[in-house]
Amino acid sequence: MQRLATITQSLVLFSALALVPGARVALAASTSTPPPQEPAELAKATGQSCVEYTTQVVYRNYGYDHLVQLRSACQKPVTCHVASDSNPSGVDQSLAPGQSESVLLFRGSPASEFTASVSCRPE
Repeated sequence: MQRLATITQSLVLFSALALVPGARVALAASTSTPPPQEPAELAKATGQSCVEYTTQVVYRNYGYDHLVQLRSACQKPVTCHVASDSNPSGVDQSLAPGQSESVLLFRGSPASEFTASVSCRPE
């Protein structure tokens, strides 16, 4: 019964995230899957990354700018590596606790869509 409740919670969280286009949460890899929690609670409980990110495409001057919005819910400073299919080498961005930043990955791209990947580590 406990397993069924955990699966149901996971499906509800997945369904809620599916309703928000471009919304992602960057999580460090682990060997076990923690129960769904808010980013700050997840960071406190597991010591994993607690950075939310969203992608944005803005049309400017005959091309698309690919942006990633980062928001830290971490208790300590982190450094995140942000990359995408349009910029595989990516960039590093430092975030203080509670800080939000916008990262430009590509200016003037012909592509109106992109997929981002974010991995974070404590400083």
